[in-house]
Formats: sequence, structure tokens, C-alpha cells
Amino acid sequence: MALHSGSRQFGNAVDFDGGAGGSYARVADFEKSPKAVTVSAWVRARTIVANASILRNDGDHSALGQFSIGVHGASPRIANTVTINGFEQQLVSDTDLDPETWTHVAVVIAENRHYLFQDGKLVASGQGGSLPNNPLAALGIGARMGDDGQISVSTPQLWDGQIDDVAIWSRALNSLEILSISVKGQDGMSLGDLLGVLPVHITRQPEDKVLPSGMPIELTIELEGQATFFQWYKNGQPIPGQVNANLLIGDSTAGNSGLYSVVVGNALGAVTSGYAQVDVVDISQVTTDLIGYWPFNESSGMKLHDYSGFNSDGDLIGYSAQSTSWVTGKVGNALHFGGIIDQQYVLVPAYPKADRALTLSAWVKAESLDYDATIVKNWGDGTTLSGADVLGQFQLGLASTTGQVSGRMPLSDAGIATAGVQNSAAALVPGEWTHIAMVYTSPDNQNSVTNGQFDSSLSSWKIEGSVGHDGSFARFGLLDASGNNSISQTIPTVSGETYAVRFDYRDDSIFSNQSMIVSVDGLKNLLTSDPIVTSLNGVDWVTYTLEFKADSSSAIIKFTDTSDTSGLTNLGSKGVDGFLDNVGVTLKANGSLRLYQNGQLVSSTPLSHLKDNPLINSLGIGVRLNDMGNGPSWDMSYWHGEIDELTLWNRSITFNEVSALYYMGNNSTGLSDLVPALAPQSLEWVAPVVDSKAHRTPQPMANDGIYSLPEIRVEESNGIVTLSWPSGFQLLSSESPVSQDWQPVDGADSDAGVYRFDTAKSDTIHQFFKLSLPPNR
Repeated sequence: MALHSGSRQFGNAVDFDGGAGGSYARVADFEKSPKAVTVSAWVRARTIVANASILRNDGDHSALGQFSIGVHGASPRIANTVTINGFEQQLVSDTDLDPETWTHVAVVIAENRHYLFQDGKLVASGQGGSLPNNPLAALGIGARMGDDGQISVSTPQLWDGQIDDVAIWSRALNSLEILSISVKGQDGMSLGDLLGVLPVHITRQPEDKVLPSGMPIELTIELEGQATFFQWYKNGQPIPGQVNANLLIGDSTAGNSGLYSVVVGNALGAVTSGYAQVDVVDISQVTTDLIGYWPFNESSGMKLHDYSGFNSDGDLIGYSAQSTSWVTGKVGNALHFGGIIDQQYVLVPAYPKADRALTLSAWVKAESLDYDATIVKNWGDGTTLSGADVLGQFQLGLASTTGQVSGRMPLSDAGIATAGVQNSAAALVPGEWTHIAMVYTSPDNQNSVTNGQFDSSLSSWKIEGSVGHDGSFARFGLLDASGNNSISQTIPTVSGETYAVRFDYRDDSIFSNQSMIVSVDGLKNLLTSDPIVTSLNGVDWVTYTLEFKADSSSAIIKFTDTSDTSGLTNLGSKGVDGFLDNVGVTLKANGSLRLYQNGQLVSSTPLSHLKDNPLINSLGIGVRLNDMGNGPSWDMSYWHGEIDELTLWNRSITFNEVSALYYMGNNSTGLSDLVPALAPQSLEWVAPVVDSKAHRTPQPMANDGIYSLPEIRVEESNGIVTLSWPSGFQLLSSESPVSQDWQPVDGADSDAGVYRFDTAKSDTIHQFFKLSLPPNR
């Protein structure tokens, strides 16, 4: 079926192409009135097709409807058939329908009379009466619906031409109202113009989301027209209280996952949005095997602090102590890197190395797209062993000046060759924040497909049960409910990934023509040549493992009989007579390197090796290091722009976790917001300044409301003491850590999270500092 935008009476119209297999529109259900109804439409016939439908709510005559407007037999006239008082009544126009001319058609059905109007003129009338109490639900536009609510197979009666400005009322319009619609319409005024209301049109649909539990679900739409009502639905059921343009559900849980849509409308009718798939995932284990977390939330100083618990702090190189390079980031603050001109980078002298699998995640914003510009690398310049070695474990940065992001890892411990992933589809846009994740999955660290195991009982396949193997399988070969020799199931997938379909099969037939085909989405035949033919002794089990590459977010795995479909075999079934067992789908058991951009997989490549003992011990952020790991490799590797929320795992995080991190960042939320233990220290730190020197002394944690207060960072340089902390907290001071007299510090900037003072001018200072939530929090 194809609907086309055609020439129109107002705005756009739908062009129905008629003929066998032609186009039509189906409204599954609409509001019915048992007492009166008015139907109005503008039509233009390209050709007069016998019995062609304009608007029909009738069925195949065994199902009663309220009206049936269309061409009367082979004549060029409009007719309406209606069931009144249980009997069918037909009105036929006294005026021919002129092809290629727009004509207004209206029908009024009331208790007292039944009227047919053409171009505002009454052309036929009859006796009225009671309408059916339980009419057919569906409405066919340009076609006749059958008793089952689908297009009639025997008499589709398709329209050939255009239909526009359809309206249905639950009352009887009078003749002046009908005339006004027709006359004004000829002058170019639609029904919406007459009512002073524009029909609703959704210009931006709600978008799919993957987010962590506890985060709010927010879905929005954009409209043209004047909406007067909204109702959001989840999995087809209305959500109580969600009756605004924007849907908002706070503190989401896995139970909030589902398909969301909204119905929006006004006096002219309602429209339903597309569906948004919302997946609320539990990422409470997101910090499992976390080995590095640099949130870049400092506001001053020469250190980049690691909050993973391993204290792998980095040194800012090329910056000044008075640097203003701490800027507003994607989440909290970020660090600005000046590129090849300023030659600024961060050197992390040592950090834990991944030894099983590896994930890197960061938010980046490039100001210029420089060749080989570094996000983060443990690599080297390859000069130690005649330029052939790769002494590090990974590199992530730009591949070229076109802005494509690439990642690379060695293929072996010797590092003679490397494998890489590159996003050649969507380059970074200068000045825009982008989330990048590189995930290495080893062969022994595979992530199973969520819900990827088939129903172990196979009951949903409508297969006759039988005992054998381990007692949990079923006999294959019965026709399904639709008469098809096949069984299938939909599984979730990640586009671009390779999956393995595994199953056990045993033939149980005396016939020799037993075979079946396994396919994905009806197109990708997993057995490209011969179908499966198993041993015919009724004893042997054969295990099959077949592969396919996903190209969307789901795949339909289907088993189909290809033999003996006309004759009956054992147990009165058709086709293959045997057993299936242990059917499941998993990611292919092979290591892979994958690159994600803004929550979507953009590149992947097979890779079975992780260099788990790299010779370079340090990490370069914003620059590629040399083979000694103590300085830059070359000038072109400097990053020009900003980096935020850099995270490193000793495992491959899941696709859902990657998508959730992207969603969190877009909502200005970082890992430390989701997992309080990652906030800067779980203790409150009281920082005394004694003898003109700054010291830090841990004290028991003091919760302020529900907050665990972060650490105060203390740095001293050239006689200037700088206290820094995450913005939004208030700095207090006292002469004693046990004092009850804590006072706000004059000169402290809570918004920036910084306070500086000169120790040379403060010989008498003997103060303690701590943080508190400001009074308005």
C-alpha cells in the first residue's frame, strides 16, 4: 500500500491510486454516536470506478455499520447506505460526479430523517430511525473494510483519486451548516478555517531513550495547530495524569520501560504520535571494575584528581597556576586544552591497567579538527624498537583533519600490527559536545543478549510437546495458528554486531525428505546453500551454530519447513518431523573492538588480544606520549578543545550502559551524581592552616541533610593558599574543629568553589575549614 500527497482542496490531500492492490487508509476505531451522525468530505475522482469507496463503516454486510459513502454501482453518482432500525437504506444523488473536479459530499443521519448533500445541495433524503448500537469499529477511507475490521478481501472497492478535509460529528448538522462548509470550501476555506482552529499535526515525534533507573523520563513532542487535549500512553494503555504536551516521570524504574506514545487533538480531531522505545536499565553495577574516573570538576589548581578510588591523579602540563582553563563543561566543570599553540596536556604518571577487557568513555568538544589529536592514549611514538613497536595498550583520538574519531589497540604483545575502529559516518562538529566510548570485549568476556534465550518451553511456538533429550524440548512440524510451516521469535540486537544462533536438532521421521531453513528477518538466510538435513535414525542430535550480523535493534529468528509441505507425516503434522532444543542467541564468541558516538554503535572490528602489561606506565590526556611515557610524542597530537567525564573500566560495559551514560551527560549528570561513592571523598575533610602551611586532617563524616559533603582541595604555591571544592557548597571556617561557631568565609566564591589567601599576610591564621549546603538548599 502506498499513500501519496496529491493535489488538494486545502493544504495537503491523500491521493489514492485505486485498482487491484491500491492504496487506502484505515482508522481502527472512532467515536460513534447511537442517535445522530454527520459525515463531510471533499473528493476528486480521477476515474469513476464502480462501487468505489469514499468513507465506509459497514463491513461485508454481516457486520452492521453506520454509513457507507461511495459510487453507486457503475453510475457516476454518489450514494450512501445506512442501517436504520435494523434495515439497510440507500440514498442516491440526482447529480453526476464530475471527474477531476473537487466535490463536497455530506451525509446526515438522525432519528427523524436521512439526508445526502452534494456541493451544499440536498440531493436525496429518506426516513430516519435508530442507528446500530454496536456498529463495526473500523473506518475505511478510500476502501471497504471487512467484518474483521481489515480491508475486505472480496470487495475492497478502492477509490481512484483524492480525498481531503474529512470530518465526522456526533450530531446532525443543519442544511445551512452543510451549505456553509461547501460554499466556503469553494473559496479555499477549510473546516478548520471556519472553526477558527487549525488541525493538529505532530512535527517532532517523541524519541527513543535508554536511561539509568532513578533518572526522570522526559518525552516531548512539537506541534503545529492548536491542541486542546493530550493523553500519553505506555504499551497502548493511558498513563493517569500524563495529559500535557511533555511527559515527565520521576525516579524511573525498570518497570517504566516500554513503548510510549501520545494522542493529541482539538475539535477537528485527534492524531497519535509515533512510538518511543524507553529502556530503563539498572546500572547500579556501573562502577564494577572501574579503574579510573576523572570528572574534571576542579575549578583551579594544577592537579586533575581521580575519584575511582585508585588516586591516579594527573599533573597539568603547560598551564599556569593562575590558569583560567577550568571552564564549564558538559557535566560540572571541564578542562580546556590549547592545542599545538599552547601545548597543554595532562600526564597521569601511573594508573591501574586493564587485563581482561577495557572501556574508555569521555565527553569531548573540539575547537579544531587536528590530525591525530588525542583524547586519551597509553601508546608511545614507536622509536624504541626501530619504529615497529607499540608499547602501550590503546589510543583514542582523531584519525584525520575531517574529524573522524578512531581507536586503536595492538594485535599482539609485540605490537607489530594494530587493529582499529573508526567512525567514518559522523565527524565531530567543532564547538559541540560529543560522547565517545571505545569498548574492547575479549572472547572470554562476552555480554549475553538481553532476553536472547528462546522460551525454553517453546509453548509460544504452538508446537506439539514430546519427551526426549532432557525432557524440555518440543516436537517440530505442526502448522502454526496462521497455517504456516514455521516458528519464530523476536530478539533484541545491536546494529552492527555479529550474533550466533545455536540450537540442537534431531530428526524423528521415517521419511527421507526432511529439511528446514533458518533465517533472520525473512531475508538473511543463515544457511546460504543447503538446508538442514539430519540423520534419519531418529536417535542422533546435531548441534548447529549459525551467524548473522544485526542491522537494527531487533531481529526475527525463524525456522521454516522446506519439505513434505503437501503430505502428512508422523503425528498428522506437515513438514519436518523432529525435535528442537536449547535454542538461543548470543553475541559471537570472538573478541571485538567497538566505537560508540552519542550512544550509538558506529564502528566495530574483530580483535582477540588485549595487551595486559603495557610497557608505558603513564596515561596521556590531550596528547600522545613518547616511549618513555614522560612527555609528548609529537606536536600534532595535542587536543584543541575541552574534555570532561573521562572514565576507564577493566571490563567491557554494555550497550545499555553506554547509552545511559550518554543520556546522563545530556541531562548534566555524571557518574558521581548517580553513584555517591564516586563523589570527591566520602568523608568530610576539615582543612587546618597551621604555621602558614596548609594541611588536611580527616574527620568523621558529617552529613548535611542527605548529602555527603565533598573534600576541600588545598594547594599552596608561591605563598598563595587555594581552597577548592565542587561548586554549590558554602565554605565555613572556625578556630577549632570541635567548635560550634562555624561562620561563612568572607571572600569565598561558592558558585565557583574557590577561596584564596596570602599566607605571608596571615601569620596569625589558625583556622579550620569545612563545607555546608547553603541555607536555600
